[in-house]
Amino acid sequence: MNHPLSCSVLLATILVPGISFAYGEGGDISYQERAMHLLINDVRSNPQDALKNCSSKDCKEGIKCYAEASVPVYWRADLLHAAQVEARLLAEAAGGLNSHYTPCTIVSNIASIFPDSCDGSASCACKEKKVTKDKKVMSFSDRLDLFDTFNENAGENIALNYESDQMYAPYRHLYQYLHETSDTNQCESDSSNGHRWTICSKNTPYNAVGTGYAIGSNKGNYCVQDYGGTKPKEAPALAAGSHYREGPASKNGTLWFKTKYYAKTPAAKVVLSIGDQCHTLNLTRGTDKNGSYGISDLAPSQCSSYFFEVIDQNGSITRYPTTGSLLYDCDQSYQDKAGQSCICEADQHLYNNTCEADSLENCGSHDNNCAVTIQGWSEGTCSEAKCIVSSCQPNYHVYNEACEEDSIQNCGNHDQSCETLEGWGAGTCEQSICVASECQEGFHLKEGTCIVDSASECGPDAVDCSTMEGWANGTCEQSLCMLSECLEGYHLYEGACEPDSVDNCGSHGNTCTIEGAAQLECQNGQCIVTECESGKDLADNQCIASTDPDKPGKDDPDKPGEDPDNSTNPDDDTSSESSIDISSDSDCTAAPITNSHTSPIWILLGLFGFGIARRRKEQ
Repeated sequence: MNHPLSCSVLLATILVPGISFAYGEGGDISYQERAMHLLINDVRSNPQDALKNCSSKDCKEGIKCYAEASVPVYWRADLLHAAQVEARLLAEAAGGLNSHYTPCTIVSNIASIFPDSCDGSASCACKEKKVTKDKKVMSFSDRLDLFDTFNENAGENIALNYESDQMYAPYRHLYQYLHETSDTNQCESDSSNGHRWTICSKNTPYNAVGTGYAIGSNKGNYCVQDYGGTKPKEAPALAAGSHYREGPASKNGTLWFKTKYYAKTPAAKVVLSIGDQCHTLNLTRGTDKNGSYGISDLAPSQCSSYFFEVIDQNGSITRYPTTGSLLYDCDQSYQDKAGQSCICEADQHLYNNTCEADSLENCGSHDNNCAVTIQGWSEGTCSEAKCIVSSCQPNYHVYNEACEEDSIQNCGNHDQSCETLEGWGAGTCEQSICVASECQEGFHLKEGTCIVDSASECGPDAVDCSTMEGWANGTCEQSLCMLSECLEGYHLYEGACEPDSVDNCGSHGNTCTIEGAAQLECQNGQCIVTECESGKDLADNQCIASTDPDKPGKDDPDKPGEDPDNSTNPDDDTSSESSIDISSDSDCTAAPITNSHTSPIWILLGLFGFGIARRRKEQ
């Protein structure tokens, strides 16, 4: 559905000094605003060519009125901001266009707060905090004066369309201006052809422009062009640059990348750098001193960065934007990051309109010092405009062409995690080496490393189990030496080797007790009697009663063989020795008496009718 276009042009007559700013830079310029700026200057390269399809009905004054090219109109910050605020307030009102008035009273300090602390919406830009349906609130000239454009030739174009394809919308706006139906057949400006005249005529006093663009709640695309007479102090050879589509994508509209060149010295080569590729641009409109250069057969990937460069016949090089890059099909239109020059040699970069050799101090661009740019840099090279690190400072390691700081997760190498080391419990990464302070169970610390426990190094003190008393064999379990076999003379007790003793002989708690023993030893885990009590004899490791009459008894230790009480009388038949009565008529013979502990005993018969039996000492 077509919507009516209501536009006009207002002119003032006095000049004001221009405002200089880094040319073409800044994220506060939207894609549509950049594209419209480029399209205005593309037309000014050769207006007749741009209007060749305009019918005599629409362009009643005829294309003959635009026979000569115009100088470019350059970005100027004050005009840009004035146009942006107007577009955003019109979009917020979303009531169509019928004048160049602003739908609210703009605050007096708008120039100082926009766009940093005020985005141009009514809540901060309007005294009333809202817009009104009555558009005739604040005049075009009063609004421009708030942005310090006093006493200057000024003009404004405003248009509205409802195109949904935002790469095509700026081009559609352009031809709304160019093909408006005029009432005059004179080569002059009036209310019916003012938009076309402002853009195309060499006789306009304009050298600078700001384009504002906003999308309203009614999905309308509001475009505002504010023109001024004074160009910036620095007017670079590349006045504008952008991409745009001639027709909607749904109808395979042609995608263009273009830049506008204007200088006294002809252009020798104009290039587009997009992504990592360089493309030479062709002159599409105008001359090599005042013309548009472009390329239309590209299919860049989504959100590609790009910039334009030109080298003139004197070897002077200009870039647009001055620094950074424009963005294709992104949420933003500009990024600070600049790409490698396509005009300089592979080992050079553009600096101060000349090609400077790459070095570690100027790698890919002037003052891009690798040692400063790459944190932790120690050594490396500058190759293909990139800092390529070969070694890093202590506590850093090489990763992805840079120096990554060491950490527990990336110690000495990317993805070399200390926590994955065998036995690791806790610690730090020092000088690119994992230094453990704690180990898991079954491991012990040794010079900052977790060593698995073994019989030779067991527990936190790395004990050599074989040095333990009595060790013959065993293992290290739960950081403790656990013996399984002991040397001769030892026995196992609670995982250790306990020396044999009479109290613990062969096993713990096995006390040697043998009846009658006066002295014992533990030999090879056996209790051995080495001496018996008095009156006991040692036989088969046992102490038995002695059978030797001369051997001291248990009760007579002082006089061996004698009765301490002198109670023994060899003539007393009550002697403790055995006695036998023999009748007088018996034969004088001897009969043996046996004893389980002694040799046979013989009985002698005497003349006196009694006898004494005495045990004979064994020889």
